[in-house]
Amino acid sequence: MTFSLAPRATPLAAVAAIHVLAVGALLHTPAVRQRLVEATPLFVEFVSAPKPRMVETSVPTPVLRAPREVQVAPPQIVIEQVAPTIAVTKAELPQSPSRPSAEPLTTAVVSAAVETPRFDLAYLRNPAPAYPSMSRRLHEQGRVMLRVRVAASGDPREVRVESSSGSERLDRAAVEAVRHWRFAPARRGGEPIDGEALVPI
Repeated sequence: MTFSLAPRATPLAAVAAIHVLAVGALLHTPAVRQRLVEATPLFVEFVSAPKPRMVETSVPTPVLRAPREVQVAPPQIVIEQVAPTIAVTKAELPQSPSRPSAEPLTTAVVSAAVETPRFDLAYLRNPAPAYPSMSRRLHEQGRVMLRVRVAASGDPREVRVESSSGSERLDRAAVEAVRHWRFAPARRGGEPIDGEALVPI
């Protein structure tokens, strides 16, 4: 069997020809041609989006100031003045055989006065203890009482803490300083003897 496309192609060609003739007729119509001439072309321009405006803000430069120095008064080491202690001992007289034993004895013999050692005399020139640097930074302070055994030569033989300042550093500094001091020795009747002194710092 043989198929032929000629009968179907003829109507399509006829339709196309009709459309071409119709368009040509329209183009030759005066009204259509006038419209084509008056038509204004439309131009489209693409505008880029505006860039964001940078606003400059001035930030004030901070002024650096040196830290204010705090004036701290240097610690004071005070060696208290202690008045010499004079001990007067009384010895009872032996009872007289002619006097009744029941009668109270009122007469006494005063022995030689005993003066305790001195450390606060100007000529001794005893320096104050050194203030420990750590105690200075920690603002440690206190009062230490030292008991010193003084030889008849005026040299300290033994120094011990009678009452602490509350800081071991301050106690050690006081003991170390007093070990190198000179004392006016204790005296009995003007003669130097061994004795003890209390040194408050």
